[in-house]
Amino acid sequence: MDQDQHDKGELLLPETIPTPPINDLALELLAWLRRGVPGAAIYGHWRAGKSWALDYVLNLISDVFGQPVAHVTWEIVGKGYNLQLPSSNEQYELTFPKDPERVEVKEAEFLRDRLADMRAPPGGRQVSLLRLRLGNFLEEKARAKCAGYIIVAVDEAQNLTHEHYLYMIRIFNDLVKRGLTPLFLLVGQPELYYQERIWLEGKYGLQVAGRFFMASYFFRGVLLHEIEEVFAGFHIHEQPYVAKISGHYGAVDPTDYARLFGKAIEQFAKSVNLTKPEDLQRFQIPMQTLRTALLSFLDEIVKEKLTREQVTVDLARKSLGYTRYFDVWHRYMGPEVPVVPVAEVPNA
Repeated sequence: MDQDQHDKGELLLPETIPTPPINDLALELLAWLRRGVPGAAIYGHWRAGKSWALDYVLNLISDVFGQPVAHVTWEIVGKGYNLQLPSSNEQYELTFPKDPERVEVKEAEFLRDRLADMRAPPGGRQVSLLRLRLGNFLEEKARAKCAGYIIVAVDEAQNLTHEHYLYMIRIFNDLVKRGLTPLFLLVGQPELYYQERIWLEGKYGLQVAGRFFMASYFFRGVLLHEIEEVFAGFHIHEQPYVAKISGHYGAVDPTDYARLFGKAIEQFAKSVNLTKPEDLQRFQIPMQTLRTALLSFLDEIVKEKLTREQVTVDLARKSLGYTRYFDVWHRYMGPEVPVVPVAEVPNA
């Protein structure tokens, strides 16, 4: 690849690589389907690649499960209510606001947004008709695949409000009445982890927790020993750019640069006094961060026309630094349950 081609912006394609975290998610989803789980939460840190991972898994799930599974994806835009845990002497009641007209408007907005997510005709203003249209569309989606199962993936689920959960209960019940087996997957940021606790504490929260939080899964980042496998995936699935660099410069090899990235993180760990083997095992790199770091790494090789001998651990560390990973590394350390300071957890 010459400099002119590089300047024209020939880059890695935005294709999802089947990483170990994605494989783990697929196995978990299969278990939920086999066990009849009605709803589960998938939470993880920012830039971990949750949405891309879920799309990848959903597109393969029928083949892996062994029978047809329909699926749709919704995206919740906006900011959810500030969910609060009840105090010791009171319980939160899941009720609608007192203005019935406003309730219908809000539910109509929710239903229209979900129809738009699925690229279905919006279908009027009346809530009853919108409910019917949404139920019909989901049923048609399942019947078109001859599927008895339908997965409803709700992305950015940390933005769900109290009312949204009650609307989804109605949708869930309607799908069951239509003879379908729904599985709602709530996908979101770490705040979603604490919503289960909040619903369990509420007076009428079990109807929500029982449907949508029967299981949960933390979507982790890439561990240090998995970097080589992930980088090798780019050679298999995103060949054009990587292969040209490797062939032209002889400087790119998954084993070589995975080793360099691993050493870069080890050097950083020592600089923050994390030297034990168990400390290194806790480091996790979000997939989107790792991908951007790889792009930066490859870009420098091309721009500077580096030889294999000139590609060093310093370049790997510079590439990770470009993503600002070293500014936020502590947010991605294990354990799997996200650690939030006590002051940030209501009534902790």
